[in-house]
Amino acid sequence: MNSDDPLMQAFQRQQPAASRVRLEKIGIQVRAQRRWHALRRGLEILLSLAAVGFFAFRLFNGQLGPQDWVLLPFFAVFLPLIWLLILRGSRRKFSRATDAAADFANHRLAQLRANLREVWLARRAVHGLVLYAIAVFALTRWRGDAGWQEAGIYLLMWSLLWGLLAGLILRWYRPRLLREYRALRRLLPSARDLA
Repeated sequence: MNSDDPLMQAFQRQQPAASRVRLEKIGIQVRAQRRWHALRRGLEILLSLAAVGFFAFRLFNGQLGPQDWVLLPFFAVFLPLIWLLILRGSRRKFSRATDAAADFANHRLAQLRANLREVWLARRAVHGLVLYAIAVFALTRWRGDAGWQEAGIYLLMWSLLWGLLAGLILRWYRPRLLREYRALRRLLPSARDLA
């Protein structure tokens, strides 16, 4: 028995105070980010369900006007379908800091692929909404009276505005994801060597 073994084990278990504080800060940031992500998803789903409920209430009370009928397919079909696809594909597992480097790299790649899939889906959603708005606008111009034409213009303006804002956000967000994804893909063979 070496008399230095217990001292060496005690020294190796002891963490410097600055390191513990830094780890605690990182833990707080990670928990806050997870809460923010869950809150954002919950709020988006709640708003979608509120819109569907609003239209269902107006439908059952017989108070639907042209604007409601124009927006109803979007809220009753399009949003629930998009949320079903997004929530089905976003089962995120969080890795531990003690995992092997290759495991962490593969896990992060899976997360980035899921985020890129959501960006692709959001782009298709923007295209779908704008195409629907253009079709409604054309049909209401061709066959509708003044109330329906106003509803078509209203839908087209809001969908173009929403499409422009979503396009700007996606244009900013997608390159960041691709940059990290490509950098991690280049590092993945070296990450396998570390495992």
